[in-house]
Amino acid sequence: MEFLQSKAIILQTIVLKDFKCLVKLFTKKYGIISVSAEIGQYIQSGHIQIPNIGEVTITQNKYKKYTLKEIKPSYIYKNILVDLRKNSIVQFIIEILLKTTQETYSDNRLFAFINKKLLELDEVENNLQSFHLDFIREYIAITGHTPLNNYSPETPYFDISEGRFTSQFTKTSLNTEDSKWLYHFFFEKLSPAKEIPVFRLTHCLLDYLKYHLSLHDVQSLTFLKEVIMEKV
Repeated sequence: MEFLQSKAIILQTIVLKDFKCLVKLFTKKYGIISVSAEIGQYIQSGHIQIPNIGEVTITQNKYKKYTLKEIKPSYIYKNILVDLRKNSIVQFIIEILLKTTQETYSDNRLFAFINKKLLELDEVENNLQSFHLDFIREYIAITGHTPLNNYSPETPYFDISEGRFTSQFTKTSLNTEDSKWLYHFFFEKLSPAKEIPVFRLTHCLLDYLKYHLSLHDVQSLTFLKEVIMEKV
């Protein structure tokens, strides 16, 4: 039996029975892994709440099965767990991460980015309407899928499948208005809450992720719309 230790973020917790859970962790050292956990002396239910951050001790048996033995919180959120707006953003971020990142794929840069964004969300007080968009923009960049910056009057259509602006409109192109908004958002860093239509841009970016990171059916989007975008 091997003991593994790492900093980790709780991505998902599924309660099974008899105080047993299946927990999906994004670990700094080992990437995303699924572990079994039992609520008891060393693991409390509050410790494995999404998106808690802590130092974990995990055992791995000869069959490559992981068991969470201990978790020590390394950061205590101020309000991210009780603020409805922030919680909707967390659900959105975690769902995108779960659906676009392979298990056991270690990426220290991505882990540091997610850790940083969660702490920023816990601290921020204003501009929550644009937080999820800023997250997607940075996530696209860190995964190596930033669009080509070739927008011009001669190339006014953004092709979401090719990741570049083109002169011809195709079935995978955005219209000229959305293409221009997307260009402004990526390359001029305008504030979506004030200068760019949040609702439309959200859908454009999710469509882009579908083609480049195989993202489908973002269920948390409905909740996000109701809580964050209802007045936008």
